[in-house]
Amino acid sequence: MPLEKLEHYTVRSLDMEKTRDFYRDVCGLKVGPRPPLDFAGWWLYCGKTPVVHLVPLDNPIAIRGEVNVPDVNNGAAPGSGAVDHLAFSASDVQGMKRHLKKKGVPFKERIQAGGFLHQIFLDDPNGVTVELNYHTKKLKQLTARGASMGSAIKRGTAKKKAANGRPSATKKRA
Repeated sequence: MPLEKLEHYTVRSLDMEKTRDFYRDVCGLKVGPRPPLDFAGWWLYCGKTPVVHLVPLDNPIAIRGEVNVPDVNNGAAPGSGAVDHLAFSASDVQGMKRHLKKKGVPFKERIQAGGFLHQIFLDDPNGVTVELNYHTKKLKQLTARGASMGSAIKRGTAKKKAANGRPSATKKRA
């Protein structure tokens, strides 16, 4: 029984409106329908899928206490606990960079995987890192010919190694 796709992730937030505005206005997700649950919240959609669920950090019935969330009232930094970051596939990297600069949202970027992936990293209002992945023309050409993303990246980095006799250097995100 293999997994098929990521359905959603939930962010517990102290500032629900600021977090909703970040995912809507900065990331471009759309606020959409949500079932009548017993606690406040927002669902944000990527296309037809509600990929981000927002629930209040201070509501004890939201997620029914099953998630270990830092208690900012006791001096803990807000953040995502054991989750390091969340990633979206995206298009138009230059348009997003212009958009983020216009909004005044700080971000970091890098080229990864032998030039196959252009990445942008930004943090939501709760300290959750959001990764935006832009597949480069190089990767799109290989996958269009039937290669999986993993095999295309492996093939591309092997060609780079063969060309200069040593493995390609990639920067790792801290």
